[in-house]
Amino acid sequence: MWRSTRIAALVALAVVCGAAAGGCKKAPVVKVDIPMALVPAGSFQMGSPPAEPGRHADELLHDVTLRHAFYVSATPVTQGQYRLVMGTNPSYFKNCGDDCPVEEVNWYDALQFCNKLSTLQGLEPCYNVIGIDVGWNRECAGYRLPTEAEWEYAARAGAKTALPNGDLRELNCGLDPNLDKIAWYCGNSAVNYAGCLDASGAGAAAKCAGTHPVAQKLPNAWRLYDMEGDVLEWVWDAAGDYPTEAAIDPDNGGGGSEYRRINRGCGWHNYASYCRPALRNRDLPGVRGNGLGFRIARTAPAAAAPPPAVTPPSTVMQPSAVAPPAAARP
Repeated sequence: MWRSTRIAALVALAVVCGAAAGGCKKAPVVKVDIPMALVPAGSFQMGSPPAEPGRHADELLHDVTLRHAFYVSATPVTQGQYRLVMGTNPSYFKNCGDDCPVEEVNWYDALQFCNKLSTLQGLEPCYNVIGIDVGWNRECAGYRLPTEAEWEYAARAGAKTALPNGDLRELNCGLDPNLDKIAWYCGNSAVNYAGCLDASGAGAAAKCAGTHPVAQKLPNAWRLYDMEGDVLEWVWDAAGDYPTEAAIDPDNGGGGSEYRRINRGCGWHNYASYCRPALRNRDLPGVRGNGLGFRIARTAPAAAAPPPAVTPPSTVMQPSAVAPPAAARP
């Protein structure tokens, strides 16, 4: 049910014209290599069953249908990618390197990244940001954040278990055999670079922990890396209760700066139970943190080729033959 598509997000030769500019000029070429995967339209059960270990009360199990295919980046946006687009790197864990996820970004920062990347590619920006008020043009062709439903659908990749590769046995910082294969969390996030943080207070063994380069763990069945672990990921939606009935293309975009926004996945510092695809975390949109990042999405055109049937999980959870995306260079 997917087709892996390596899309080079090219910031092409921009032509700047106008009398004030003194005619047309060619801007420098910048290439931001962002691998993307095409996720098909489909239906799934969002949330978690009552008996799932680590379940929270806001994970009401309900049917969701997504009527439109979409692209989602194969990894969280990296420090190198963010710097090339935005001209800065706000990350706390800079010593982790350009291939590590960008963090210390708030919800508004993520929207601005999407808009700027769209503009640099000659695409219509998806968001109209005026101060703390944000509007989303749902017909846009540019880059955006995934909705909460899109995020969970992509993270599960057809799985109905607590993790996309099976059950979860550990809820805290012990080593979980399934989670360890796909995610960096408090049970395995030890590092050896300067600027690491002591995670032992949370029950982890590591006194020097932090983020890791993306795409070092196994991908899910749709070739998406780090959907769980390393950093939590901002999505579009504001926090709110799930519907009690089946939903079609849900997105809860209401609210301003006083409403908390959802972020999904889990971070290098989180307990194993927080790494379930069903887990919902929420923060005020202006919050930044060394465990908060994002990945980008883009609505697929209606003419996108139908993807083949999903490969059985027993054959996809193998080390990827796709090289981890290196930080792009001008």
